[in-house]
Amino acid sequence: MIDYKRLSTLAKDLGPSADSTAVFWTDPHIAPILLAEHLNPETDAASRRPAAIDATVSWLEARVLKGPSRILDLVCGPGLYAERLARKGHRVRGMDFSALSIEYARGRAIAAGLDIEYEVGNYVEKDFGSGWDAVMMIYCDLGALMPDDRAAVLKKARACVKPGGAFVFDVVGEDFAAGFSPSRNWSVLDSGFWSAKPHVVLEESRHFPELKMIQRAALLAEEETGRVERFMIRDWYFSDEDMNRLVADSGFSDCEFHRGFLPEPNWGDANPVFVIARA
Repeated sequence: MIDYKRLSTLAKDLGPSADSTAVFWTDPHIAPILLAEHLNPETDAASRRPAAIDATVSWLEARVLKGPSRILDLVCGPGLYAERLARKGHRVRGMDFSALSIEYARGRAIAAGLDIEYEVGNYVEKDFGSGWDAVMMIYCDLGALMPDDRAAVLKKARACVKPGGAFVFDVVGEDFAAGFSPSRNWSVLDSGFWSAKPHVVLEESRHFPELKMIQRAALLAEEETGRVERFMIRDWYFSDEDMNRLVADSGFSDCEFHRGFLPEPNWGDANPVFVIARA
């Protein structure tokens, strides 16, 4: 029986500060779907396509890494970047809060004889250690964090890199919101992305231009179990001036912007901006 009181309560607050009640990256039903999307070479729904990953690794070696380096790969997923970097002689530690992705990445590394360290952990809360030549966070994940969490990650990255080291990440620019149309829809399904059980899902997309943020909310209600969840997915977009200010506030001394080296099509039909924040 659906808990309509809880559903109503969660539906009344879909504002820009509303919390998720569950994490879809670690949900037992959704996590395997996302892992399959990470590994699908025909889509960039969870990770970029192999050609884009290869181009990013080549760019990192040309612009950031100075010979064999110690690299911390935040939000490493199933190790698609970490494995490529390790094959090129770099020492890599990957961190992700998806245990399923980390299990897959560890298995791949063992099978390939690659010395990669993987850790399950929430990068917003976990200590980054010290002495890294580079910290990387690829696939626009920094812009998916709430502002306080984003600032915390930037400051921890600054604290853990060597002098002359760098934090490398990508974000979407202000063109991300071009053509966006708000929407609301609901579905009644026997099974689907959000649940393997019969359920109702209410979905809403909104643009908060004053925050430079697009928000996607999904309310899940399972008929048999009564389970009700709220999933909030947010993407902030930035001007170069916005990012210069965030990087400077975190203690980095320099900020570079790089565009246009990924093969098309790019993620989400947006043109990602790669940022090198140097210590």
